[in-house]
Amino acid sequence: ASSCSSTPPLYSMVRPAEPPKHHPFTHTSTNDSNIKVTTKHQTQVQLVRNTERAKYRDIQMAGNNCNLLFQVQSSHLDRWVDHIAALSLAADTSTDTDINTVKVTGTVQRTSLRNISLVLVHSNQPLELLTRLQQCQLDRMSWNKSYVVHPQVISVPNRARVTTTGEEEEPDDEQQVLQSLMEPVMQQFQREWRLKEEEEQDVAVSNGIGDGSQSCQQQPQKIVFHMQAFPPKLLQRKLVSAMDGLWNRLELNGWEETQGLEWYMSPKLEECTHMISCVTLHEGIPDRFLFGSEKNEGDAAEEETLDSTLYMVGISPISNQWKEWSKSSSPSARDEICRAYYKLKEAFERYALDCRETTVHFENQVAFDCGSAPGGWTQFLIQDLKCAKVYSCDPGELSPKVKHLDGVHYLQMKSDKAMSCVQKETEISKELIHLWVSDMCLMDMEDQVNTFLQAKEMKIL
Repeated sequence: ASSCSSTPPLYSMVRPAEPPKHHPFTHTSTNDSNIKVTTKHQTQVQLVRNTERAKYRDIQMAGNNCNLLFQVQSSHLDRWVDHIAALSLAADTSTDTDINTVKVTGTVQRTSLRNISLVLVHSNQPLELLTRLQQCQLDRMSWNKSYVVHPQVISVPNRARVTTTGEEEEPDDEQQVLQSLMEPVMQQFQREWRLKEEEEQDVAVSNGIGDGSQSCQQQPQKIVFHMQAFPPKLLQRKLVSAMDGLWNRLELNGWEETQGLEWYMSPKLEECTHMISCVTLHEGIPDRFLFGSEKNEGDAAEEETLDSTLYMVGISPISNQWKEWSKSSSPSARDEICRAYYKLKEAFERYALDCRETTVHFENQVAFDCGSAPGGWTQFLIQDLKCAKVYSCDPGELSPKVKHLDGVHYLQMKSDKAMSCVQKETEISKELIHLWVSDMCLMDMEDQVNTFLQAKEMKIL
């Protein structure tokens, strides 16, 4: 169970919809009861607006204290935040001053994308933290993507701006906005690269290797950028297109003056040396939602602040370990059948259900996997727990790789029929089921329990 007290609040990162509609029973009549209804509704509307303002500012604050983001499934959010909290506790209690400190600064959810959330994390060594998490397969399967960013939220206005003369300017072109996001980051990268180059030249000179600059020119270094954005479908292509224009501008401003540097972009991660990340934290709050038709001059500053999209961007090196993981990240490239394999594996490892350390032994025992297709849990029961026999029950198709494992009894049917078959077999073999696992696709958890209790009544457990 997750620790609720350690989990930051989950905020929506999308622009709110239309403003709260007027109460259906509100009229223009001066009747006292109608006036009370109108006043109550206005209070409710203002409460909603204040809540959205607070959420927006909290997300902005969490982003300003964050340099690493994880994209996770919302259903895994609590356990992933708990895991990061455990790492933070270990760092706090350690006497090692070099240990990587980590803290969750906030969580946000994009409701327009199914089951997707972002976990905002601050680490004094983000790249080392990623390397550590990638070393554990269970940790690595817990998130979809990671983004190393600068700990600064960039606010870009969504609406047309008003000049000092009172005239409205047209909103910036989307390509210009994206270029303005990335240009400071690229310029900082360029400055850091030049500093690194100068340090290498100084070392070369101190070692008596020419004048340093000749060494660098003889060994030109290639910088190959890979780009990732969130949300991917809405931002990735636009960002790639905007970067083309930015490259040309940077070249004119002296990018080519960096000696010994060749750069380009590639969609193939294995070819790249650096990752460009761009994340949308919040799409802003429209004026019509916050103020409706009741806007006044005193709200001008509030509008400018909240009707803006919040972005985070960054550039980070790509390690060889990351490339190796990307080659083997799909289930087809690994031994397991599907990601569900890791659900059961984590349950046994996280909750200390290792059969070698408890009085419960599953080796050479009989197990029942209810809702088994495509077979990840059955595979774990046979190969990891060493069960002698597994009744693998599911109307769906079991993977041939699992179906043909020694000890697998595939029952392609629903659980009630499968238990009747198992009952007949246990009456003959006298081998009862010692381990029952269930991952059936059911709307009500009560059905999962009832199926288990039915098996108990049938005396097959």
